[in-house]
Amino acid sequence: MATFRSKNKPLRTFKAAKRTVPTGNHRVTIDRLATDGRGVARPAGKTVFVVGALPGEVVDVRYSAVHKNYDEAVCVMVKDASANRVTAQCAHYQNCGGCNLQHLSYDEQLLVKQDGLQQQLNHLLIDDKHGPLILSEAVVGQAYQYRHRARLTVTANKKNFKIGFKQSASHQTVDIERCEVLYPELSQLIAAIKHCISRLKGRSSIEQLLLVEDGDSHIYAQLISKKMLPQNDLDVLQDLAKSQLTIECALQESGKPYWQSQIKQPFYKLEKYNITIPFTINDFTQINPVINQQMIDRACDWLSLSDSDVVADFFCGVGNFSLPIARYAKQVFGYEVVDQMVDKATSNAVLNKLDNIEFSAVDLFKQSLPNQLLFNKALLDPPRAGAEFLCRELSQLNLDCLIYVSCNPISFFRDAKILLEGGYTIDKMSMIDMFPQTAHVELIASFSKIR
Repeated sequence: MATFRSKNKPLRTFKAAKRTVPTGNHRVTIDRLATDGRGVARPAGKTVFVVGALPGEVVDVRYSAVHKNYDEAVCVMVKDASANRVTAQCAHYQNCGGCNLQHLSYDEQLLVKQDGLQQQLNHLLIDDKHGPLILSEAVVGQAYQYRHRARLTVTANKKNFKIGFKQSASHQTVDIERCEVLYPELSQLIAAIKHCISRLKGRSSIEQLLLVEDGDSHIYAQLISKKMLPQNDLDVLQDLAKSQLTIECALQESGKPYWQSQIKQPFYKLEKYNITIPFTINDFTQINPVINQQMIDRACDWLSLSDSDVVADFFCGVGNFSLPIARYAKQVFGYEVVDQMVDKATSNAVLNKLDNIEFSAVDLFKQSLPNQLLFNKALLDPPRAGAEFLCRELSQLNLDCLIYVSCNPISFFRDAKILLEGGYTIDKMSMIDMFPQTAHVELIASFSKIR
């Protein structure tokens, strides 16, 4: 709301006119895919982002929102389909907001993601004296059944009961019976857990269901509720729990479990490195174990580790990269923002009998680097916000190799520019398809200092 005041007149206010959303169906031609997976059309010269449409298609759309510089729409009918269009495997695909590219063949998904990342890289290096760089082979796994964990929303009261994911661009829960991108054992368990929860007296207080399968194929289910469930409900859950299923209940406010059907510690294995990593089901672990193994292999390969290298691992978590690197390096320093994660990583190093690794808590978003004169190589795997402050610090060092693993290309290219301006160059870079059937892109890049 804008306000205007003059010396002689009272305060005047006005509201911007609400833009009218066109009614009915409108036919458009799709030019390309946006980075979020929506088709892009330009009828009458104005950009329209269309959910469910592919490049080259002629589609009928229904407008959902109108903005000053662009509009949004949903594909309601395909009149002229792309040769790359396929039938989605998931029965909930039209409503669920979890995946948005199941209508595009997987081979084409990879090409689209690879091409989009290559264009961003070309733009970054357009003024770089070292010239263009072609992406290395992508890190790719299974198209479906790749997730070892999922967090589902629970909507439960006397009249309504749903378990599933949020609807696209909505707070509504899409009720599901199975999920095609989950491990099969997890997907098959959803129906049984739904039936069990529907019988609970305290079901209306349940907010979320977290499902995790560990490296021993043992399944963990956590119910997160606003208040403790009564004992009768816990008895029902105990009956559901079997030898290959552990159920626990946690309070939403604290996140701490108050009941567990059996005491059991989840873990995953990195077979190639003879590493076992215990974790709790609320700890961050890579969603796609097959891709995680390949990603670690790529990082270790690009680091060219030897027994004379001292490596720093920033945002080390439970030691996903630190522990394998320690198998080959002289010394590893692992740094994390959260004290609790440092304790867990230290415990995991002891479990795997690695005495050449040291973990410390450091605020990597604003605290200067410790031990910066000791390490000659580094790896960072920051959250989506990236590591702008850390990269400004690293840009001042003369590292032999710096590996950057990113879950957000936008923050990565911002940080990469800082490193390039500090005298580094990008030697290699690969797309990581951590989330098939979605537009999400991750990457790994190797930097070295220009001598």
